[in-house]
Amino acid sequence: MSVAPSARSAHAAMRPIGSPSAASTMAPCAVPRLQGSTRQRSSRSERRRWPSNRERTRSIIALWRSVSSSWPESERAPSGCVVRSVAPAGPIATIAPRAPASWPIRVRASATTATPSGSGAGVSRRSSCPHSCTASSWRTGLPERHILIIDDEPELSNLLAYRLRKQGYSVVTASDGAQGRHEVDEGFDGIVLLDLRLPDVDGLDLVEPFMRSNPDIRIIIMTAHGSVDAAVEATRRGAYDFVEKSEDVSRRIAVAVKNAFDNREMSSRVKELQDQVTEKYQFGRIVARSPEMQKLFETLHHVRDSKVTVLLQGESGTGKELVARALHYEGPRHKGPFVALNCAGIPESLLESELFGHERGAFTGAIAAKKGKFEVADGGTIFLDEIGEMPFHLQAKILRVIQERRVERVGSTTGREVDVRIISATHRNLLEMVHEKRFRDDLYYRLAVFPVHLPPLRERTGDTALLTSHFLEKACHEEKKPLMTMSPAAMRILERYTFPGNVRELENIISHAVVVGAGPLVSISDIPLSVVEAVRRLPAEGRDDSGAEPAQSVDHIFEMMFQTLEELPSIEHLEAALITRALKLTDGNIPQAARALGMSRPTIYRRIKDLGGKDHLLQGLEPS
Repeated sequence: MSVAPSARSAHAAMRPIGSPSAASTMAPCAVPRLQGSTRQRSSRSERRRWPSNRERTRSIIALWRSVSSSWPESERAPSGCVVRSVAPAGPIATIAPRAPASWPIRVRASATTATPSGSGAGVSRRSSCPHSCTASSWRTGLPERHILIIDDEPELSNLLAYRLRKQGYSVVTASDGAQGRHEVDEGFDGIVLLDLRLPDVDGLDLVEPFMRSNPDIRIIIMTAHGSVDAAVEATRRGAYDFVEKSEDVSRRIAVAVKNAFDNREMSSRVKELQDQVTEKYQFGRIVARSPEMQKLFETLHHVRDSKVTVLLQGESGTGKELVARALHYEGPRHKGPFVALNCAGIPESLLESELFGHERGAFTGAIAAKKGKFEVADGGTIFLDEIGEMPFHLQAKILRVIQERRVERVGSTTGREVDVRIISATHRNLLEMVHEKRFRDDLYYRLAVFPVHLPPLRERTGDTALLTSHFLEKACHEEKKPLMTMSPAAMRILERYTFPGNVRELENIISHAVVVGAGPLVSISDIPLSVVEAVRRLPAEGRDDSGAEPAQSVDHIFEMMFQTLEELPSIEHLEAALITRALKLTDGNIPQAARALGMSRPTIYRRIKDLGGKDHLLQGLEPS
C-alpha cells in the first residue's frame, strides 16, 4: 500500500535531515512503513536542522489527514467518535481512530499487548458509537491523571491527546457538549479541556454544570476566537484557565494542564489540613470530665449554631481560646476563617489599623492598602482576646461594626460590609469596669449577649489527673522519650497545688518534669521547686514539712499496718526505710532526698554512711 506524496513530505519534515525515520514516534497510532521515500541525503558539511514547533504541528496534521483519507469509507471512525485509552488492567496502549483490521496496532514499550481495533478484542463498544473505546482508566480507580478533551476539531483533539498521553496522562476525548456532559456525569475526575464553541452548545454554558457535578475538576477553556471579555466571563463562571488556539497551542495546553493538576493537589492538601483542624477543635476533644466542664459544654451547645456574640470570662489559662475555636469549628461557619487577636498584645497606636485596616498613605509608613482583621474574618469568626484592654476611643468603632456590620479602614470614608461572628474573652470583671467608666456599657451589653464563665482548674473536680496524663503523653512524644508516669508523691503535690496559671501552667509544669526527668517515673524532684514550696506553704492539713505525705494519711497507714505494740518498727529501721525510699524516688540524688525528708545535708550523709552507704541502700539490703 502506498501513501500520498503529501503524506511522505509531511513525514519527512518531522525529522532532522539525515536522521533515521521516526514514523512510529510521530503519529498517534501505528502507520504502515512509508515505502519509496525520496528523501535526499544532506552533505556531511550541512548541519542537521530540527523542525520548529510550527512545522511539526502542521506536519502531524497533514500526515494525519493524508493517512486517514486513504482508508476505506467503511473503516473510518465516524465524526464525533470518542477515542479512549485501552488500559483497564495495565499501562495505556496508544490507539488512533479506527484503522483497517489488517494494520497492526503499535503499542508503547510499557504497554500490555493490544489487539487490532478491528478485531474488537480488548475493546468494549458503546451502543451509541460502535467505534468508541470505553475502557476508561478513571473508572477503575487507577492512580492516574485524567484529562477530558471536548473539542469538535478531530485533528487538534487527537494531536493534543497524543501529546498528553506521551506525558503520562490518561486522555478521553469527546466531540460535542452532550458527550462531554455524559463523561462528567459518569464521575470523571480530572482536568477538562473545553472548546469555547461546540456544535451543540456554548462551552461557557457547560462550566457551571461541570463545577456543580464535581467541584474538584479544573476546566481549561480553549478557543481560536479569544477575547478579554470571554476570558473574564469564563473565570467568573469557575474556569481555571483560558488558552487561545495559537500555533504553539500544544505547549501552552501542556503548561496549563500541569498547573491545573498542581492546583488540585494543593487544594486537596489545604482541605485535608482544614479537616484536621476542624477535627482537632471540637468540644469532644477538650480534655475534661468534671461536672463543671460538662455543664459548660451543654451550655455552649445552645449557641454553637447561632450568630449571637459570646463573651467568655475566666482566669488566664482556663482555655478561653480553645472554647472559642470549638464554637467556630462546630458551627455553620467552620469553613470560614477563624481570626484571633490579642488586644493586649498590640500597641495602642497599631491596634486600630490591625482591627480595621488602612488605605495607602493613611499614615506614615502606609505604603500599601491593608485589610484589617474584621475583613480577613469575613464569613467566619473573629476572636477578640482580652477585650477589657481595648482603648476607650476604639470601643465605639467596635460597637459600630457590631451594629452595622460594616468596617471603615483608617484613611477611608467608605465602609465595607462584613459578615463576622464576634467572640470575645477577658479575665477582668467588665461590669466593674463599666461602673468605673473604663468600658462602654453599650459595648458590654452588645458583647455579652451570651456570657459564659470558665471555671479555674482548682474548681474542676478530677480534671487535674486527666490533664496530667494527657500532657505527659504529649510532652514525651515531643521530646522523643518513652512514656513516663507520675509517682504517687508527685501526683499528690499537683493535686494540692492551686494553679494560679490554670491549665496552661499545668502543661508547663509537666513539660519541665519530662525534660529534667531521667527515669520512667516523674518524682517530686522533677517538679519545679516553686510548685513544691508553694504546696509546703499551704495551711497545714496534717502534712509534714516536705509536702509529700499528709500526716493523717501516715497515721491511717500505721493503723492498718501495726495493730499491736510488738509490730511497731524501731525508729532506726523506720528512718532507714524513709531514707531508702527517698533515695529511690530521687534516683540516688542525696541533696534532693534530704530536702524531701526535711533533713540537713550533713545529717543525711551521716545517716547514709551509718546505714552502709547509698549503693547498699539502693540495692534493697538490710541496713548494716
